[in-house]
Amino acid sequence: MRLNKRIEIFGLPGVGKTFITDNLIKTYPTIEAQIIPNRPATKRERLSDYPFYFRHWMLMHSARKEPHCHELFLRFKRIARRSTYIQSIQKGILAECGTLQPILEAFLFWENETNTPNWEALCKRYVHHHHFFLIADHLEKIVDREINRHPRRLPYPPDVVYKKYRQAQLFIEQLVQILPVTTFFISDYESLEILNSALQENIHKILSE
Repeated sequence: MRLNKRIEIFGLPGVGKTFITDNLIKTYPTIEAQIIPNRPATKRERLSDYPFYFRHWMLMHSARKEPHCHELFLRFKRIARRSTYIQSIQKGILAECGTLQPILEAFLFWENETNTPNWEALCKRYVHHHHFFLIADHLEKIVDREINRHPRRLPYPPDVVYKKYRQAQLFIEQLVQILPVTTFFISDYESLEILNSALQENIHKILSE
């Protein structure tokens, strides 16, 4: 039986996902897969929100008590809609439109430490494809840039944002142990060109298996 080949590019906000995606589109136009960008949800995908809420009603109930519940609901909607859409793709590169990215972003927004979702279970349920994860060890640079570029998306004091990013990085390092994730470590943006080459090589290997 031939398995579907779906690759999601995901990582912390500001790590370089859009840069990587744009370079894949420009540099490798003949890659043997559809590069799938983010796009508006269809009517069928919007209907998929409701079964998700029914299955995870405790999660949704807890989210209503969170300070940034609107942002959380947006992420949970994306998980539901994208999981339905992704199942229809046999071979493709999910450019910032996969299921793990909104789970990661919801993790960043969640604040109640005594009533947290089972993130690992969510990932195992809605993640069924290969992944490339970009871990940055220069979190201070990324956080400073994100605070300046998107102050509304990160409505916290800088020290809280740093703490959340560090927690999210540890969270994903744990996910690497339980999910089929290929991990790339980058130390600075000068390495992104090399990373692009490595990504292309590994993407071709996965898609041609």
